[in-house]
Amino acid sequence: MDGNLLLGKDGNAVEVGHLTIDPNSALICGCGCRGHWEAYCSGSHIPNYARLLIEELELDYNHLLRVSGGNLQNLTSEGIYRAAGEGDPAAQEVVRRIGEVNAIGIADMVNVFDSELVTLGGSIALNNPELIIDPIVENIDDHLINRRPEIMITPLGSDAVLHGALVLAMRTARKVD
Repeated sequence: MDGNLLLGKDGNAVEVGHLTIDPNSALICGCGCRGHWEAYCSGSHIPNYARLLIEELELDYNHLLRVSGGNLQNLTSEGIYRAAGEGDPAAQEVVRRIGEVNAIGIADMVNVFDSELVTLGGSIALNNPELIIDPIVENIDDHLINRRPEIMITPLGSDAVLHGALVLAMRTARKVD
């Protein structure tokens, strides 16, 4: 923000995946808490959310069963997004719901920081830009108090984390000098 990394007193200021989307959720985050944003939308947790939606919404999951080798426990985020791109209605509903949750989380960040630009990265976003961006843009205005920022896939591609680590290392080195 304003050219500075937000680190916080313990270095966890930007762990936005641990914002609570629904404290009563059946989904458990990797940290052990219920209903964190990450429990819905991180690559490793999307299959859990998909299985929950399949059950709750009684979605026809035959195509998803095929892409998971006949066992929904083997369902992957890649398989879900591939099926959505192929036009599978169940996968498209899962992707739409993920977009709604992402819209809420991003809106929360924009409401706090009044950002003018939000960039999204990670392999799911980089490989499925329209399936990620479109549902966010369609839903974010319902949750914003500030003007909508530009929302895009990171132009840094798969090097985004590397760039962040380099900036942090350079800042740390400057403080030591």
